[in-house]
Amino acid sequence: MTLLEPTVGMPQNARGAAAPVTRAQVTVVNADGTVDVSLANSRAGRVAVPAPTWWIPAVGDQVLLTNIDGDQQRPVIVAPISTAAGGIPGLAAAPTGVTAPRGTVFEADADGAPTGLTGTMGLRILQGTSTIVARTTAGITEYPAGSGRYVKNPVAPAAAGRYQLMWDTGTVSPATTSYEDLIVT
Repeated sequence: MTLLEPTVGMPQNARGAAAPVTRAQVTVVNADGTVDVSLANSRAGRVAVPAPTWWIPAVGDQVLLTNIDGDQQRPVIVAPISTAAGGIPGLAAAPTGVTAPRGTVFEADADGAPTGLTGTMGLRILQGTSTIVARTTAGITEYPAGSGRYVKNPVAPAAAGRYQLMWDTGTVSPATTSYEDLIVT
Protein backbone atom coordinates (compact mmCIF):
# COMPACT_ATOMS: atom_id res chain seq x y z
CA MET A 1 0.00 0.00 0.00
CA THR A 2 1.42 3.41 -0.97
CA LEU A 3 0.72 6.43 1.17
CA LEU A 4 0.06 9.56 -0.83
CA GLU A 5 1.07 12.94 0.43
CA PRO A 6 -1.72 15.51 0.29
CA THR A 7 -1.25 18.16 -2.33
CA VAL A 8 -1.24 21.75 -1.21
CA GLY A 9 -2.72 24.24 -3.63
CA MET A 10 -3.36 27.94 -3.69
CA PRO A 11 -5.83 29.28 -1.11
CA GLN A 12 -9.31 29.23 -2.56
CA ASN A 13 -11.87 31.95 -2.23
CA ALA A 14 -15.60 31.31 -1.81
CA ARG A 15 -16.14 31.05 -5.57
CA GLY A 16 -13.44 28.39 -5.99
CA ALA A 17 -10.93 30.58 -7.85
CA ALA A 18 -7.44 30.99 -6.42
CA ALA A 19 -7.19 33.85 -3.91
CA PRO A 20 -4.45 36.33 -4.83
CA VAL A 21 -1.22 36.22 -2.84
CA THR A 22 0.54 39.57 -2.43
CA ARG A 23 4.02 40.45 -1.20
CA ALA A 24 4.17 43.13 1.54
CA GLN A 25 6.56 44.71 4.01
CA VAL A 26 5.80 45.20 7.71
CA THR A 27 5.95 48.95 8.45
CA VAL A 28 4.52 49.14 11.99
CA VAL A 29 3.89 46.59 14.76
CA ASN A 30 0.85 47.91 16.67
CA ALA A 31 0.03 47.39 20.35
CA ASP A 32 -3.48 46.16 19.42
CA GLY A 33 -2.19 42.90 17.92
CA THR A 34 -2.11 44.09 14.30
CA VAL A 35 0.70 45.03 11.96
CA ASP A 36 0.63 47.68 9.27
CA VAL A 37 2.01 46.51 5.94
CA SER A 38 2.92 48.28 2.75
CA LEU A 39 1.89 46.31 -0.32
CA ALA A 40 4.55 45.70 -2.96
CA ASN A 41 3.78 47.13 -6.42
CA SER A 42 0.79 49.03 -5.10
CA ARG A 43 -0.13 52.66 -4.64
CA ALA A 44 -2.35 51.73 -1.73
CA GLY A 45 -1.35 53.09 1.66
CA ARG A 46 -0.75 51.01 4.71
CA VAL A 47 -3.06 48.09 5.42
CA ALA A 48 -3.67 46.84 8.99
CA VAL A 49 -3.46 43.06 9.23
CA PRO A 50 -3.90 40.79 12.28
CA ALA A 51 -0.46 39.78 13.56
CA PRO A 52 0.15 36.04 13.32
CA THR A 53 0.29 34.13 16.59
CA TRP A 54 2.84 31.62 15.29
CA TRP A 55 5.57 34.17 14.47
CA ILE A 56 6.43 37.63 15.79
CA PRO A 57 6.89 40.04 12.87
CA ALA A 58 9.25 43.00 13.05
CA VAL A 59 9.38 46.23 11.09
CA GLY A 60 11.05 45.57 7.74
CA ASP A 61 10.07 41.89 7.51
CA GLN A 62 8.80 40.74 4.09
CA VAL A 63 5.56 38.69 4.17
CA LEU A 64 2.98 37.10 1.87
CA LEU A 65 -0.67 38.16 2.28
CA THR A 66 -3.90 36.70 1.00
CA ASN A 67 -7.57 37.47 1.66
CA ILE A 68 -9.94 35.25 3.61
CA ASP A 69 -12.61 33.97 1.22
CA GLY A 70 -11.42 36.46 -1.40
CA ASP A 71 -12.67 39.37 0.73
CA GLN A 72 -10.19 42.24 0.32
CA GLN A 73 -11.33 43.65 3.67
CA ARG A 74 -9.98 40.54 5.46
CA PRO A 75 -6.25 40.21 4.64
CA VAL A 76 -4.07 37.74 6.55
CA ILE A 77 -0.35 36.99 6.63
CA VAL A 78 0.19 33.47 5.30
CA ALA A 79 3.99 33.28 5.37
CA PRO A 80 7.09 35.27 6.19
CA ILE A 81 9.56 35.63 3.30
CA SER A 82 12.54 37.25 4.99
CA THR A 83 13.30 39.15 8.15
CA ALA A 84 14.56 42.70 8.50
CA ALA A 85 17.75 41.21 9.95
CA GLY A 86 18.37 39.45 6.63
CA GLY A 87 17.48 35.88 7.57
CA ILE A 88 14.87 33.52 6.27
CA PRO A 89 12.33 32.67 9.00
CA GLY A 90 12.48 29.05 10.09
CA LEU A 91 16.11 28.60 9.00
CA ALA A 92 17.67 30.75 11.68
CA ALA A 93 17.99 29.61 15.26
CA ALA A 94 14.95 30.20 17.43
CA PRO A 95 15.16 33.37 19.50
CA THR A 96 16.85 32.89 22.85
CA GLY A 97 16.19 34.90 25.93
CA VAL A 98 13.10 35.76 27.89
CA THR A 99 9.49 35.54 26.68
CA ALA A 100 6.80 37.45 28.56
CA PRO A 101 3.18 38.45 27.89
CA ARG A 102 2.76 42.21 27.44
CA GLY A 103 2.38 44.22 30.61
CA THR A 104 3.29 41.35 32.96
CA VAL A 105 6.07 40.99 35.52
CA PHE A 106 8.85 38.62 34.46
CA GLU A 107 12.25 37.59 35.83
CA ALA A 108 15.39 38.98 34.20
CA ASP A 109 18.85 37.92 35.29
CA ALA A 110 22.47 38.60 34.42
CA ASP A 111 25.18 36.04 35.19
CA GLY A 112 28.94 36.39 35.41
CA ALA A 113 29.12 39.99 36.62
CA PRO A 114 31.46 41.16 39.38
CA THR A 115 30.09 40.69 42.88
CA GLY A 116 28.97 43.50 45.17
CA LEU A 117 27.25 45.68 42.54
CA THR A 118 23.77 45.86 44.13
CA GLY A 119 22.79 49.52 43.82
CA THR A 120 25.15 50.02 40.86
CA MET A 121 24.14 47.26 38.42
CA GLY A 122 21.56 48.68 36.00
CA LEU A 123 18.94 47.34 33.59
CA ARG A 124 17.16 49.05 30.70
CA ILE A 125 14.87 47.79 27.93
CA LEU A 126 15.72 48.74 24.35
CA GLN A 127 14.07 48.25 20.97
CA GLY A 128 16.46 48.94 18.13
CA THR A 129 17.93 52.37 18.84
CA SER A 130 15.09 53.42 21.18
CA THR A 131 15.09 53.20 24.97
CA ILE A 132 11.70 51.80 25.97
CA VAL A 133 12.38 51.60 29.73
CA ALA A 134 15.10 53.87 31.17
CA ARG A 135 18.04 52.49 33.11
CA THR A 136 17.24 51.64 36.70
CA THR A 137 19.10 50.10 39.63
CA ALA A 138 15.95 49.79 41.78
CA GLY A 139 14.91 46.25 42.65
CA ILE A 140 18.11 44.62 41.35
CA THR A 141 19.64 42.19 43.81
CA GLU A 142 22.62 39.84 43.71
CA TYR A 143 21.27 36.37 44.36
CA PRO A 144 22.73 34.42 45.94
CA ALA A 145 25.02 36.96 47.58
CA GLY A 146 28.58 36.79 46.23
CA SER A 147 27.53 34.88 43.07
CA GLY A 148 27.77 37.63 40.44
CA ARG A 149 24.19 36.79 39.36
CA TYR A 150 21.80 39.76 39.44
CA VAL A 151 18.01 39.47 39.34
CA LYS A 152 15.17 41.94 38.73
CA ASN A 153 11.43 41.51 38.14
CA PRO A 154 10.54 44.26 35.63
CA VAL A 155 7.24 44.73 33.78
CA ALA A 156 7.19 43.78 30.09
CA PRO A 157 6.37 46.57 27.62
CA ALA A 158 2.69 46.99 26.68
CA ALA A 159 3.31 46.34 22.97
CA ALA A 160 4.17 42.91 21.58
CA GLY A 161 7.50 42.72 19.80
CA ARG A 162 11.22 42.11 20.05
CA TYR A 163 13.20 43.99 22.68
CA GLN A 164 16.62 43.73 24.33
CA LEU A 165 17.42 43.67 28.02
CA MET A 166 20.63 45.64 28.54
CA TRP A 167 22.53 45.16 31.79
CA ASP A 168 25.50 47.34 32.77
CA THR A 169 27.84 47.54 35.74
CA GLY A 170 27.57 51.32 36.10
CA THR A 171 29.46 52.25 32.93
CA VAL A 172 28.68 51.39 29.32
CA SER A 173 31.41 49.63 27.37
CA PRO A 174 31.73 46.26 25.63
CA ALA A 175 33.38 44.85 28.77
CA THR A 176 30.70 46.13 31.20
CA THR A 177 27.42 45.38 29.41
CA SER A 178 25.42 42.31 28.47
CA TYR A 179 22.32 41.86 26.34
CA GLU A 180 19.50 39.34 26.24
CA ASP A 181 16.49 39.16 23.92
CA LEU A 182 13.06 39.91 25.33
CA ILE A 183 10.15 38.63 23.25
CA VAL A 184 6.86 40.23 24.33
CA THR A 185 3.73 38.35 23.21
